[in-house]
Amino acid sequence: MRLNAQEKMGYYPTPPEVARMIATFLTVPEKGKIFRLLDPCAGEGKALRIIADYLFKKYPSRQFESYGIELDANRYIQAKELLDKVIQADALLETRISDNAFSLLFLNPPYDFSKKETEIYYSSSERCERKFLERYTKKLAPDGVLVLIVPISFIKTAANRNFLIRYYCKIEVFKFPERYFLPYKQLVIFAVKKQRDKEYTYDFEFSERLYRLSLDVDTISSLSQAEKTKFVLPPAKINGRPLFVSLRFDPDVLKKELKNHGLRLAELFFPPQPEEKLKTLMPLRKGHIALLLASGAMDGLIEKNGRRLLIKGFTEITHDERTETDGDKTITTITSRPATIIRVLDLQEEKLFEVR
Repeated sequence: MRLNAQEKMGYYPTPPEVARMIATFLTVPEKGKIFRLLDPCAGEGKALRIIADYLFKKYPSRQFESYGIELDANRYIQAKELLDKVIQADALLETRISDNAFSLLFLNPPYDFSKKETEIYYSSSERCERKFLERYTKKLAPDGVLVLIVPISFIKTAANRNFLIRYYCKIEVFKFPERYFLPYKQLVIFAVKKQRDKEYTYDFEFSERLYRLSLDVDTISSLSQAEKTKFVLPPAKINGRPLFVSLRFDPDVLKKELKNHGLRLAELFFPPQPEEKLKTLMPLRKGHIALLLASGAMDGLIEKNGRRLLIKGFTEITHDERTETDGDKTITTITSRPATIIRVLDLQEEKLFEVR
């Protein structure tokens, strides 16, 4: 990220006035009880809370559930006070969330290229805005409404326009009100996710129109002056709450649970094994043991010489990058290989360490 983006951690919160304007574009059908709203870059949770409150005030007989994801610890704590369900995680890498589960996707992603340290997951040439849109389009229900807040440069890129047109219809583009537009040249894009079974046809004319808008901001209507097209949120179709969890490992939380519940916590990680013992034909080497631990085939609770260790194995993909020059061309080759890692919690010393 650029220096100014690093200082903000890519955080450019939606002004409350703009969030209130966005809410007036949304409505719900006559049928349907529960509507789920998702913000993968929730910040302090204020923007999604404004939208949820507006909808509930307008439709008091309906239920609006607000879900947020936030990486920064301080903003996560604040968002928990405002939204119904919040998890702390890197929204691109550390979440498990049900697909097709949300009525509204409110997405104001970081405005920059992907971070250097995450290039093992996606190319540094890809923008964060596009990566967030790709991942969280899957979480939006068919006919669900997308509210995408991005800089105007987003629609200058053909790949971004192509993605929108492939997966969305009824696309409308507005710019922030003038005093909010000038600092970051932000747009609000409303769109409706297409049904899966609809045949895909690419609209070259519409793509060109979006591109022409990016070249002349005066031709884009301001959000405050636009005639309000109503975007209808579909009701939730999944019984019960959707899967919405963080994969982030928090040693402090585990330590607290162990103090409160003792070693019974191990049963959550390692279910009871059958009493029949398996014997190997040859002695196991260290590599064999590591693989068995990583697969969960071995019990991870070890007691020896008065020490108790809780062991969990997992496999991680590592990437080796090699750059070669051939004349005027620079060729970068990335090789992927699995690495087995053992994470050990010393229950006496209360220390966590890894064995690679």
